[in-house]
Amino acid sequence: MTHYRLFRFESLLLIGLALAATAQAGPVIAPGDVGLRHEIQLLADYGVIRGPVTTWPLAWDAVEADLRRSKDEEMILPVAVERARDRLLARAERESQRGKHRVKGRLAVAEKPIVIRGFADTPREEGEIRAGYAYFSDRFTIDLNVTGVDNPADDESVRPDGSLIAVQLGNISIAASTMDRWWGPGWDGSQILSNNARPIPAFTIDRNRTDAFETKWLSWIGPWDFSFIAGQMEEERFIPNSRFLGFRFAFKPHHSFEIGLSRTAIWCGDNRPCDFDTFLDIVLARTNPDDDDPN
Repeated sequence: MTHYRLFRFESLLLIGLALAATAQAGPVIAPGDVGLRHEIQLLADYGVIRGPVTTWPLAWDAVEADLRRSKDEEMILPVAVERARDRLLARAERESQRGKHRVKGRLAVAEKPIVIRGFADTPREEGEIRAGYAYFSDRFTIDLNVTGVDNPADDESVRPDGSLIAVQLGNISIAASTMDRWWGPGWDGSQILSNNARPIPAFTIDRNRTDAFETKWLSWIGPWDFSFIAGQMEEERFIPNSRFLGFRFAFKPHHSFEIGLSRTAIWCGDNRPCDFDTFLDIVLARTNPDDDDPN
């Protein structure tokens, strides 16, 4: 390692230590914290958390509501599970505090960054330092992050990954987002969306609370969640400037049984159709490859 690179890493380390005491906060739980996911899954297995837990980011409000409900109902739980619930509830209350300005930071160094990542938030590059600012209210969420990386594989040394600007309308959150998304029950990977690749800058719509329908015709599906993402892909793609579209609907008819339905598509881009009819075909799954269609 050259003296120049050593100097850069020492600078990163000093700044990182200054920010190390700040916690990563937010009204949503981004994928990457394996320990936190273990506790969430444990509490979901025991029926404490009733909503779907396979569509990340998860909303802290939904998790906190389920934790409080279980305490109000005085659920009888094993000691280890009860302690996990109390621990997670304390964190949910802390992370969901409104009206406070927060500064956060993170430092990560890796000799050989892992190319194929699992759920864990491991470094993408040899050195990373992140700084962020967050403010949450009952209606608005501002969670801005910027990451500087050493020796980037994609030549982008400054990245806005992990940022979110959202407005809450009733039980729906509408946002401009560069957050990672993880769809599916896998821990080592996902066939739909994972944090293996960098996040897609996108317009998103997500449900906050996961309460079940009240009508008897739909209440049987239990707690449910919905996510929509419309993002812009990179210019370096095989089809430059293509767009990404994704939907996910997850529901739990029983506390130990969750069903997730997902659809994703890449469309538009240079010299490709991008009109409303094409969009409708994608939504209705009329665009899958066909032997008679050369495109």
